[in-house]
Formats: sequence, C-alpha cells, structure tokens
Amino acid sequence: MYFKNTLIAALLCALVSSVVLSSVQTLWVTELIFEAEVFENQPSEIDHHDLADDHHSVSSDHHAGQTTQSSHHDHGESNVVSSRFLNTVLVNFILSFGLSVVFINALILKKGIKPIQIALFGVIGFCAIYFVPTLGLPAEIPGMQAVDIQKRQIWWLSAVIATLIGGYILMFSHWKFKILGAVVLCVPFIIGAPHLEIEQFASHSIENQAMLESILTQFEIRSFVINAVYWAVITASLIFLYPKFIKQLND
Repeated sequence: MYFKNTLIAALLCALVSSVVLSSVQTLWVTELIFEAEVFENQPSEIDHHDLADDHHSVSSDHHAGQTTQSSHHDHGESNVVSSRFLNTVLVNFILSFGLSVVFINALILKKGIKPIQIALFGVIGFCAIYFVPTLGLPAEIPGMQAVDIQKRQIWWLSAVIATLIGGYILMFSHWKFKILGAVVLCVPFIIGAPHLEIEQFASHSIENQAMLESILTQFEIRSFVINAVYWAVITASLIFLYPKFIKQLND
C-alpha cells in the first residue's frame, strides 16, 4: 500500500504542478530567454534595433492565428518554442515527481499532520529550493558571466540542506531549539556564496549592459512569482491528496 499510494499521489501532484509550471514559464519567461540569447551569441555587436527585431519575431509566436510576411521564419521559431515547451514539461515533471516523493515521505513521518502544517512544509520547500539559495546566487540569464559551476552547486546544496534543517527546527521544534534553527540557516551565508570579481555583463557594450540588466531584473521578478505559484500548486495538491492517499500511511 505504501508504494502504491505514494506513487499515485506523487504522479498526480507532479502532473498538475509540472504542467502549471511549464505553461507559466513558456508564457512569461521564454521570451526573456530569447532576448538574452541574442546578446549571448554576439555580446558586443548587437544594438537596440537588433533586439527589437528579435523581440518582435519571438512575440509573434505567442499569438496563435496571426500571420506575417516572414511566415517561414515564424514557423521555425514556432517549432523551437514547441520543442522547448515539451522538453520543459518533461524536465519539470521529473523534478516535480522527485520533490513530491520527498514531500510525501516527510508528511508520512509527521504523525497527525494538519493542512496548515502541510502548508508550512510547502513554505520550507519554497525557501529551501528557491528563495534562500537565490539570496546568495541570484538568477542567471544567457550572456552573463558566471562563477564556476562546481562552486555554485556546492554552495546551492549547502543552502538547501541548511534551510531544510533550520526551517524544520524553527517551525516544528520546541522553542528552546529555535535559536539553533536560526544558526543553521545562517551557516551558508557565514561561509559565503561564490561571486565573480568582475561585472556580470563586463563583456558587453554599455548600451547592451543596460538592456541586459533590465532583462535580468524582469527575469528575477518573474522567477520569484513563478516559483511561488509552483510551490503553492504542489502544496495545494498534496493537501487535497493527503486524506485520499497519504493519511492512512501514517495512522
């Protein structure tokens, strides 16, 4: 029963959350990635007019039924968008399934859990996987200079683990241990996240730097909102599925 119920609940949660996440990413973030990729390909030779033209061609793909004089180009862009969307759904489904399995097992270990406590688990998940790591390692877009990936991965993992442990202690442990939880949360920042010694857009012209900064700001805001929605969907799904598939496993 454990395997069957966990599998069904995780699959349902992953299906709903991955479709929602992929749809919002495609509608709200893909366009920004395309804009930034123009600068990544030719960082110092693209001017404002090149970006405007590319922006126009990408935007046209999001309006079904519209036709333009460059139909062949639009068709190619549409295929790229479709391919990216399918790949995004697949990756997000695998990610969501893994997170759901971990989430469900955490709920099973917590006896007599209530919906508000499931919501708190969702808050911890959002903070651990997205919010806290981005405080040290901000979002990245194409065309940015980046720290060595191995250093970033090590710090990201330490931030995730510290947030999970510290967040659990703060929210579910006796008040005597809450100071310990706060200390654990601070450990990754005491160590310090890896940072570049140069500007993140140093290889670009001043004009392009300004435009990339604007794209990055929009990307960071949209990423925050999207991740918040994503974790809200995961949490709401498990609150709904809990009495049907999970509750009997921890009684």
